[in-house]
This record gives sequence, C-alpha cells and structure tokens, in this order.
Amino acid sequence: PAFSLWISVNGKILEYKGLPSNDHPDYANKKQFYEFVLSCLGGREVTYVISRSWYEPMYKLPLNDDDLTDEHRAFAED
Repeated sequence: PAFSLWISVNGKILEYKGLPSNDHPDYANKKQFYEFVLSCLGGREVTYVISRSWYEPMYKLPLNDDDLTDEHRAFAED
C-alpha cells in the first residue's frame, strides 16, 4: 500500500508502514489482515475492540468504553 495505516491503542499511536513484497510467503495473509484493519479499525482507538475480542477472565467483558479499567486498558495495550 502507498499509505501508512494508523491505529490508537490506549492513546498510543501505532503506524503500519506496509506489506512485504509480493513474493513473500506470508504476503496473502498480511494483505488480508491489512485490508481488514484498514476498513474496520484504521484511524480509530482500538482498545475497546481488543478488549471485547480477547477474553481474559480477570476482567469482565466490557459493554462500553467506560467499563474498561486502567489495568484492563494496559492489558489490551500489551
């Protein structure tokens, strides 16, 4: 891709600079993941999305962004 992709995790900006070359063995998987992130998460704060997707019994399943504790946000960031 010609453009960088940015997402925010717990207020920290992460930049994805692009895909490997077309002949890389994992190119198709990385391209599919890139397109998903670009369409669904690009330019957004994703801590809540990560917390809803990765179950951790130590924390309750958040129903909204306000349900995330600082500790849960840090867990999602790691």
